[in-house]
Amino acid sequence: MSRIQLSVVVAVAPGHPALVATVRSLEAALTGVDAEIIVVGGEAPARAEHRLAMRHITASDGTLVPVAWGVGIAAAEGDLVACLSTEFTVHPEWATALIPMLREEVVGAAGAIALAPHSSQPSTAMYLLRFAPFLPGNGSPAQRDNIPGDGALYRRDRILEHPDLLAEGFWEIEFHRRWLAAGHSLLFDPAAMVTFLGPIPLAEGIALRYRHGVTYGSTMVLRHSNSRMRHILLAPVLPFVLTGRIARRLREHGGSLAPLVRALPALLALTGAWSAGEAIGAMRPTEGATK
Repeated sequence: MSRIQLSVVVAVAPGHPALVATVRSLEAALTGVDAEIIVVGGEAPARAEHRLAMRHITASDGTLVPVAWGVGIAAAEGDLVACLSTEFTVHPEWATALIPMLREEVVGAAGAIALAPHSSQPSTAMYLLRFAPFLPGNGSPAQRDNIPGDGALYRRDRILEHPDLLAEGFWEIEFHRRWLAAGHSLLFDPAAMVTFLGPIPLAEGIALRYRHGVTYGSTMVLRHSNSRMRHILLAPVLPFVLTGRIARRLREHGGSLAPLVRALPALLALTGAWSAGEAIGAMRPTEGATK
């Protein structure tokens, strides 16, 4: 057994260099947990800013969060690893709720994602686009085919069984696919929440969604043998498909459509950037490398 129970990998997200809020929330949530924090990217945090064991790994400016997660996971010492970025804070019960869920057959567990109050339209749009399937609510832990990588805990030994994927970063959906195919489980617990902070400048969000879209399009063609033409031809309608999917999830969850309506212009800009990136990644898949 490792001396450390949990390694929390905190990626410094592009445009979100401040660590203070994230680290302070972790200090409250990790009381009594044998944990370390591994910060990937940004500047090394000052010792006075934290009380937990902390390491810093340098990364080039603009490193995508999943790539930074991969670097941190490779360097981690804990039996469990958590993925987080400086875009988030965790709730006090986050770790104590998720840690007991990870056992032999359960390889990953995550909680709901809340939106910080008074978020801007671009931040709300980014939140809805990324996290509509994981809205806060009541309920007991349940198996899911997918969980959000942000705020999730995983068994590190299961991650290390797939070095070909980890070499490109921790793009969680690719690991999820393999684990489910192998008969492992993922759990979602609405009580173990994290909060998406923002703010997201619209131009920055468009650039990030485009880069992630390129990676996705490339991956689907190279790794999953999807048709290039399918991704290219669907690109013009994809923003409307994604927006409709978000609206449906909000209705199913019993929530108001008002946030979607307020954020609609920004949401269409973000989904448009994703669809353009996905088409480019499918068209020239060797350019969709995750590094």
